[in-house]
Amino acid sequence: MLGINDGMNKADRNYNLDIFRIMAAAFVFLVHLGQWSGYPRNAENGFYGVWLFFILSGYLIFESLDKYEQLNWNNVKDYYKKRIVRIFPLYWSVLIFIWVFDLLKYVVLEGMPLSSVIAKDGVCGIKYLRYFFFGQMFIPSDNYELWNNRYVLWTMSAFALFYVVAPIIKKISDSFIKSLVVLFVFYEINKYIPNVLRSVFSGAYGDTLESFPELNALCVMYLFFIGVCAYYAVKEKKTVLYAVILIIGYSFYIFRGTEYEIVFVLLLMVATSTNMEIKNEKVKTAILLMSKCSFPLYLTHIIWFDIVTRICSFIGTGVAIRLLLYVIGAMAVAYVTYRLITPLENKLRSIL
Repeated sequence: MLGINDGMNKADRNYNLDIFRIMAAAFVFLVHLGQWSGYPRNAENGFYGVWLFFILSGYLIFESLDKYEQLNWNNVKDYYKKRIVRIFPLYWSVLIFIWVFDLLKYVVLEGMPLSSVIAKDGVCGIKYLRYFFFGQMFIPSDNYELWNNRYVLWTMSAFALFYVVAPIIKKISDSFIKSLVVLFVFYEINKYIPNVLRSVFSGAYGDTLESFPELNALCVMYLFFIGVCAYYAVKEKKTVLYAVILIIGYSFYIFRGTEYEIVFVLLLMVATSTNMEIKNEKVKTAILLMSKCSFPLYLTHIIWFDIVTRICSFIGTGVAIRLLLYVIGAMAVAYVTYRLITPLENKLRSIL
């Protein structure tokens, strides 16, 4: 996920965007906390925090691309280098930890033979490499939770696809109207591709496809372009027009089931059109730190929940202690991860 307002000093930074990213991470965290602990109850709609991440990324990536005077090959290479530095050190480190953790979990705790765990189709076998190359939501499988969405990593395929195609699509959608056309195209893809994928793969995988067709990376691209359109709407002072188009589209079932997306993008346009004045430097520092820790939290909290659950089940702790460990521990793990990964990012940046 793209860093927000990178390179800006505190005076120029739009903290509204940092707050949006913190809010998106909090939504996702709370829905999973509810699933693992039972508290908070009825937090299922927190899933839409993922949608907010996608929309925000679409806005920020095109804002980043627009800063180049022209989108020539050298600038595109610079853009890809920045994305590599942002994503790979953290994501691959998390994947390596998951591999080691799952290896120990299945061999030591569950008593599975090592040979079966690391076999071709084993939990830690060669099929796990799909995650390193963002293939989890491009390749269907007979075990969705294991090979498409282990530790809720399905979204990384979508981020990767968007980051790759963004400079290409920027060439043909460099205005509000053009980006709106691209949005409509991807929204139509989202409506029809799931049925195509189910008809193609249902014979081989049946019900094990689960959410693969609907959450396939191609099918969620429209969410990024909702954010892209928001960027151009703000840039070209067409926010009211964009809001009217979205509301009318929803009212006449053109944008079916997109009420959360519309609310998010309307709030995003308000947030990016204004800059909340924060005078307290400690508050600024806290917001900035939470924003920078949001991506590590997003990637690591489910692994932490699994570890805590196993420890608490073994020693027999109460619900309150477990909930406290979930929350405080996840925050601490995200912070430590951020601190550990930052030097790796700097090293990779110097190499590239």
